[in-house]
Amino acid sequence: MSSRPIGYVAFDTKVDTQYSSLSAINVFMDNIDKIHRGKYVRIDSTEGRRFVGQVVAGPFYMPEGLSPSSHVAQAFTIRGERFKSLPPYYAVFYVEILGEWEKEFKSTYTKPRPKSPVYEMGALEISDILGLSKGDMVLGHHIGYKGVKIKLPSSHMDVLPRNVGIFGTVGSGKTNTAQVLIEEAARHNWSVIVIDIEGEYTYMDYPNDDPEMYEVLKSIYGIEPFKIENFHVFVPVGRDSTRGSEAVRFGIPFFQINPYVLAEIIRATEPQQRYLSIAIGELLSLREGGGAEEATEFEEFAFGALGRLNP
Repeated sequence: MSSRPIGYVAFDTKVDTQYSSLSAINVFMDNIDKIHRGKYVRIDSTEGRRFVGQVVAGPFYMPEGLSPSSHVAQAFTIRGERFKSLPPYYAVFYVEILGEWEKEFKSTYTKPRPKSPVYEMGALEISDILGLSKGDMVLGHHIGYKGVKIKLPSSHMDVLPRNVGIFGTVGSGKTNTAQVLIEEAARHNWSVIVIDIEGEYTYMDYPNDDPEMYEVLKSIYGIEPFKIENFHVFVPVGRDSTRGSEAVRFGIPFFQINPYVLAEIIRATEPQQRYLSIAIGELLSLREGGGAEEATEFEEFAFGALGRLNP
């Protein structure tokens, strides 16, 4: 990354608390294409502090040495056919100050001073600041920074087992993001259970065969499509599955349900739980007796027990 600054911190034009974490930077016309919204920058403040920020607004184009509302400046754009070239101009960007860098990244309660030089940041710097350099589970790359891989550490329990939210509009990539998370977790020997009511994840044991996706994986991440090993699809008895006959059918036989679990399922009160316990005990003893007479008695007792449970 170039050691030359791409711009300098400007004076504040507004005195408002909502702008207290923003710094305006002036970028000369030759450097405008080097910076855009979402870009990370380093600002070496004139008093010796080093700040890290992210561009959140801009560019706003300003004529150099002229007021943008002056008649002269307006004439260059309104009567463009009369002028072969524009006067020298610059762009104003707004940078949100994220923190300071002093041996490690930390929060800050101030911002850089005017005329402080602004520099582009490289992939390694950004990875260190965002805490991504030590991860081994690759989820993707930062928008605008293909060299900044978004990673999670597979050996730490600080992130993945806790609450993870994936949010976005329709078609924004929520399912794909979840699939990558599942693949990476499984590849690093995590046991993953997916409750998939839509059938979107049932073919993850097949590698992606899209040529365009293959090229992206190879060129950016240096990997080839792979399938998940030890992958099984289970579907409740009586339900359809996108895997058809390949899916393993499962069910819970009623006679094997634990009485305490059954009481929870039917939301039985404490008196109902006592009746249920008595009823189950009597039913088991009648079933062990056998015979036609006992079978009739079994049915009568069962219906009577149900009546007491649900009066």
